[in-house]
Amino acid sequence: MTGIIDVRSLAWGDPGWDIAGLVTCYGDAFVVQVERNYPPVEGMKVRSRFYCRMFALMEAVFGAKHAELEALNDGFNALNKTI
Repeated sequence: MTGIIDVRSLAWGDPGWDIAGLVTCYGDAFVVQVERNYPPVEGMKVRSRFYCRMFALMEAVFGAKHAELEALNDGFNALNKTI
C-alpha cells in the first residue's frame, strides 16, 4: 500500500489548502518530497504559506472563543513561526 485517500471531506477547492495541511502536519521536507512526484506544488507555495497562517489564526481564535489557553497559545506560536 502506498497511500490512503479519505473522501469524507471531498469538495471543490484550492489544492493549495491541501498542501498547507501537509506542511502543517508533516513539515516542509515532506512537501519537498511530494513536489518531486507532483510538480504543480511549486505553483501553490505562496498560497499554501498564507493558508498555514490561516490555520494558526483559526486555532488561536478557537482557543479564545472556547477559553482553551493551550489552543490559543499554540495558535499564536504557530502564527509567529509562519510570519
